[in-house]
Amino acid sequence: MLKVFENISKDIYFSGEKIKNAQKVNIPLPGFVSYKEDVDAIKRELGQFQHYQNIIIIGHGGSRTSALAFYHSLAKNKKDAKNVIFLATNDSLYLHELRTKYQKENTLIVVISKSGSTVSLLESLFYFKEYTTIAVTGENSTLYKIAKEKKWKIMPHPDVGGRFSAFTSSGLVPAYLMGLDMKKIFNGAEEMYKQCGSKKNGNTALQIASYLYHLEQNGYSEVFVPIYSQHLSGTLPLIIQLMHESVCKDGKGQTFFGDEAPESQHHSNQRFFGGKKNCVGLFITRKKVENTEKVVVEEKVKDISLGKNKINLLNNLSYEDAFHAEFVGTWDDAKQNKIPCINIEIENISEESIGAFIAFWHYVAVYSAILRDVNPYDQPQVEGSKIISLKERERYTSSQKS
Repeated sequence: MLKVFENISKDIYFSGEKIKNAQKVNIPLPGFVSYKEDVDAIKRELGQFQHYQNIIIIGHGGSRTSALAFYHSLAKNKKDAKNVIFLATNDSLYLHELRTKYQKENTLIVVISKSGSTVSLLESLFYFKEYTTIAVTGENSTLYKIAKEKKWKIMPHPDVGGRFSAFTSSGLVPAYLMGLDMKKIFNGAEEMYKQCGSKKNGNTALQIASYLYHLEQNGYSEVFVPIYSQHLSGTLPLIIQLMHESVCKDGKGQTFFGDEAPESQHHSNQRFFGGKKNCVGLFITRKKVENTEKVVVEEKVKDISLGKNKINLLNNLSYEDAFHAEFVGTWDDAKQNKIPCINIEIENISEESIGAFIAFWHYVAVYSAILRDVNPYDQPQVEGSKIISLKERERYTSSQKS
């Protein structure tokens, strides 16, 4: 389902050295692999909510990024697509706009939180307290107790970390409500988990994790991720979260940044080619498809100048070839400038392939963390700001009372 192409200069590291440390990786079966969600139970419990055309998903981090990837990759452009809004802020202006636009009679709230105690999430939820709501949360959490009191539908969130929870109720409940085939998503993930759990040749997750690790050892601390697919661009927040939260600890790990391409070429190519020489390119593309649609240049404009050519140069050009040319331009420019690059090509856009793509990044994150001797599953530096902001809330409320 995924192919990897290299463009890495030999002066960065030598063939054979690039995966020697990766071969020493020995990990137990991750919890996100062994857990099997009951997709039939999700259908039974939530079939009554399928008529809602407006869905507001309230969640932060891993409670949002997987569902966001499913939506942009698979659901957003469906003929019968629902209006799905991802609410990850307690910004009062935005909350007011959403409640004004989406009435409680035709809008479903889906709130997702494993811990059930994220303060800003609860504040946003209270803004829609009169709406029909589904809560996906851990048993006996604060959110669970609120949902019980309010008699909302509760879907149990398993003990799987948020960023790895795409194939649990956290990701599959939104996927089902969007009208996606949960079993196909899960089957694609399961097949990729088998491939990525192997030490044999062809383990692309281990290969990519090793490449990035050795590049970091050679001073490449940043990873530029242009995504040459409108459908796949919604996976970028999940990729960034997986690699930052899983790997960036003890002063280790790389910064990931990117955008949908070719849009990224109009801002971040300047950084990639002209900035510090510490950036590796990780290009994500989809395989070219058979598409007969071509550019048609009207007769009356064909002689207008386009650089040193005429605009008629574009006439009869396949749109697929034109799109691919955008990728080739940046890829070959990087090659000429001896910038290390990797290209991950996804074969097609489907429930199975998106499930596989997300599962692939789960394992890339885990291998990347273990290669650097850090825990892939914790996020110790995330809590500090939460504690400070809660104290600030206490100061505000106490000052109001006095």
